[in-house]
Amino acid sequence: MLSTLHAEEVHVGGANITSTTGRRFRVDMGTGTASRGDVVRVSEAQGEASCASHPSDQPVFSMEEYLPCFDSFGFRVTQDEKILEQQYARAHPTPTATVRKWQYVLQHWNDTSMEIKKKLCRQGIPQQYRKQAWSRFLLGGSGKRSRHKGGEGGSYTDYRDAPLADRQAGDIIERDLDRTFPTHQLFETGSQGAGQRQLRNILRAYVNYNPQVGYCQGMGFLAATLLLQIENEENTFWCFCGLMEHEPYEMKHLYQTGFPGLHMHFFVFERLLQQTNKKVYQHIHDDHNINSSFYATHWFLTVFTYYLNFNLISRIWDRFLCEGWKPVYRIALALLKMDRALLLSQNTETGVLLVLKSIQENKDPSNMLKISQQVKFKTSFVNKVKRDYTASLNNEKQ
Repeated sequence: MLSTLHAEEVHVGGANITSTTGRRFRVDMGTGTASRGDVVRVSEAQGEASCASHPSDQPVFSMEEYLPCFDSFGFRVTQDEKILEQQYARAHPTPTATVRKWQYVLQHWNDTSMEIKKKLCRQGIPQQYRKQAWSRFLLGGSGKRSRHKGGEGGSYTDYRDAPLADRQAGDIIERDLDRTFPTHQLFETGSQGAGQRQLRNILRAYVNYNPQVGYCQGMGFLAATLLLQIENEENTFWCFCGLMEHEPYEMKHLYQTGFPGLHMHFFVFERLLQQTNKKVYQHIHDDHNINSSFYATHWFLTVFTYYLNFNLISRIWDRFLCEGWKPVYRIALALLKMDRALLLSQNTETGVLLVLKSIQENKDPSNMLKISQQVKFKTSFVNKVKRDYTASLNNEKQ
């Protein structure tokens, strides 16, 4: 069984935090302090912050004091991080030509080739058009619900308001609400806030929509990512159904009993790593016997929403929703490529694991995306590896 998924502590130095989605603090807007006893402890010697129950001799700061600003997506950040975001935005403006191209594509969606969409998505969808573009990828050309009829052809309100098909799922959902993007302004007001209420409704509705899959920890990050971009609760639900149920995503297979889809992605990723970065593969997997389940679970199970800056997450999802899983493999391989020298310099299993644990932090979004596109492998190879994996499972059953 996979370990419980929840946002982890993020140790940072100065303004280098990039994991805005991974912080597990939640702000109680009534008191202005971090809830559940979590506080920010700042080490004057090292300038680091961590989430912990504080000893009396340590200076304590409320969340609003430590993270007084909001980034452009609504996540709490430090003043330094806000400045860095503004500097990055000025250095990487969206070209006017790109905006015009997306206006045209959205008006002529069905007549625009996938190659053109792919090229534009790799450049990044302008934020003002993500709602429309993501909806169209997930729901078909119209971006409306017509692609989804549900198990019994029910409406969203039917699924939302019906008694839960799996009562235990309701308890798990409630526990996970506090762990999902807790520093985003939509979710930070706690279980009665608008964001948590909408997320609860979406996840409970999906349990009734597909009771065979139900709810599993990690789904909340996927639904919350869509909610922040789609903004409308019902539309987000149908987009979430598209993500879970339909090609090329079919994420329900990652969450079914035994996590078959997740293990398949591990298998494919390891074969790709062996092909594209043989020395790193040998160092991690052969020399230190560390398989990808030790470090890549969240990469695939939540499509990187568990760790990264939301701007980078959105850029990754632009590609994922357009192309399917190939860009996700590329991002995972790019992370190991970028820290190749550091990984190869580690002589112990502990050292390798420590590098892998923090490998997604402090990565420049543009550079990371550029390097990911330089990772070359053929779709036919991926399909062959998937067939080999399926064949090996069938042989084991015989």
